[in-house]
Amino acid sequence: MPSDLDVTVIASGARRRAVICNVSLSGVLLKGLTGLSPGDRIDLATPGLRLRASVVRANADGVAARFSTPLSNAGVVQLRRAAGLARPRGHVGGAPMYREL
Repeated sequence: MPSDLDVTVIASGARRRAVICNVSLSGVLLKGLTGLSPGDRIDLATPGLRLRASVVRANADGVAARFSTPLSNAGVVQLRRAAGLARPRGHVGGAPMYREL
Protein backbone atom coordinates (compact mmCIF):
# COMPACT_ATOMS: atom_id res chain seq x y z
CA MET A 1 0.00 0.00 0.00
CA PRO A 2 1.63 3.31 -1.00
CA SER A 3 2.12 5.56 1.98
CA ASP A 4 4.83 8.30 1.95
CA LEU A 5 5.23 8.28 5.76
CA ASP A 6 8.17 9.93 7.51
CA VAL A 7 9.91 7.60 9.95
CA THR A 8 13.09 7.48 12.02
CA VAL A 9 15.29 4.48 11.23
CA ILE A 10 17.72 3.31 13.89
CA ALA A 11 20.59 1.18 12.59
CA SER A 12 23.75 0.37 14.56
CA GLY A 13 22.78 3.04 17.09
CA ALA A 14 22.54 5.83 14.49
CA ARG A 15 19.21 7.60 13.92
CA ARG A 16 18.31 8.60 10.36
CA ARG A 17 15.19 9.97 8.69
CA ALA A 18 13.55 8.03 5.88
CA VAL A 19 10.25 7.79 4.04
CA ILE A 20 8.14 4.64 4.00
CA CYS A 21 7.03 4.47 0.37
CA ASN A 22 5.20 1.18 0.67
CA VAL A 23 3.98 -0.78 3.68
CA SER A 24 2.46 -4.25 3.91
CA LEU A 25 1.76 -6.76 6.63
CA SER A 26 5.24 -8.24 6.21
CA GLY A 27 7.49 -5.24 5.55
CA VAL A 28 8.28 -1.81 4.15
CA LEU A 29 10.06 -0.09 1.29
CA LEU A 30 12.10 2.87 2.53
CA LYS A 31 13.57 5.77 0.55
CA GLY A 32 16.30 8.15 1.62
CA LEU A 33 18.65 5.62 3.24
CA THR A 34 22.16 4.61 2.25
CA GLY A 35 24.80 2.41 3.81
CA LEU A 36 22.53 -0.51 4.69
CA SER A 37 23.00 -4.09 3.51
CA PRO A 38 20.85 -7.22 3.44
CA GLY A 39 20.82 -8.78 6.89
CA ASP A 40 21.21 -5.48 8.76
CA ARG A 41 18.79 -5.15 11.68
CA ILE A 42 16.89 -1.86 11.93
CA ASP A 43 14.20 -0.29 14.09
CA LEU A 44 11.51 1.95 12.64
CA ALA A 45 10.36 4.59 15.11
CA THR A 46 7.46 7.03 15.11
CA PRO A 47 5.94 8.73 18.16
CA GLY A 48 4.51 5.91 20.28
CA LEU A 49 5.55 3.05 17.98
CA ARG A 50 8.76 1.10 17.37
CA LEU A 51 9.08 -1.84 14.97
CA ARG A 52 12.01 -4.20 14.40
CA ALA A 53 12.91 -5.29 10.89
CA SER A 54 15.69 -6.85 8.83
CA VAL A 55 16.97 -5.43 5.55
CA VAL A 56 16.30 -7.86 2.68
CA ARG A 57 17.33 -5.62 -0.22
CA ALA A 58 19.20 -2.32 -0.53
CA ASN A 59 19.76 -0.64 -3.90
CA ALA A 60 19.08 2.58 -5.82
CA ASP A 61 15.32 1.88 -5.64
CA GLY A 62 15.36 1.92 -1.83
CA VAL A 63 15.69 -0.36 1.16
CA ALA A 64 13.23 -3.23 1.56
CA ALA A 65 12.89 -4.56 5.10
CA ARG A 66 10.87 -7.42 6.57
CA PHE A 67 9.25 -6.94 9.99
CA SER A 68 10.49 -9.31 12.71
CA THR A 69 6.83 -9.92 13.54
CA PRO A 70 4.32 -9.42 10.70
CA LEU A 71 1.78 -6.67 11.28
CA SER A 72 -1.96 -7.14 11.41
CA ASN A 73 -4.21 -4.82 9.39
CA ALA A 74 -4.70 -2.90 12.66
CA GLY A 75 -0.90 -2.68 13.03
CA VAL A 76 -0.56 -1.07 9.59
CA VAL A 77 -3.26 1.45 10.53
CA GLN A 78 -1.45 2.11 13.85
CA LEU A 79 1.81 2.75 11.96
CA ARG A 80 0.07 5.21 9.65
CA ARG A 81 -1.58 7.01 12.58
CA ALA A 82 1.70 7.20 14.50
CA ALA A 83 3.26 8.86 11.45
CA GLY A 84 0.40 11.36 11.26
CA LEU A 85 -1.86 9.85 8.60
CA ALA A 86 -5.26 8.60 9.73
CA ARG A 87 -6.13 6.67 6.55
CA PRO A 88 -4.31 4.97 3.71
CA ARG A 89 -4.11 7.18 0.61
CA GLY A 90 -6.98 6.24 -1.69
CA HIS A 91 -8.95 4.64 1.16
CA VAL A 92 -12.70 4.83 0.64
CA GLY A 93 -14.78 3.79 3.67
CA GLY A 94 -14.92 0.33 5.24
CA ALA A 95 -12.04 -1.63 6.73
CA PRO A 96 -8.77 -1.15 4.85
CA MET A 97 -7.14 -4.27 3.49
CA TYR A 98 -3.43 -4.61 2.83
CA ARG A 99 -1.58 -7.07 0.63
CA GLU A 100 1.76 -8.77 1.15
CA LEU A 101 4.76 -7.31 -0.68
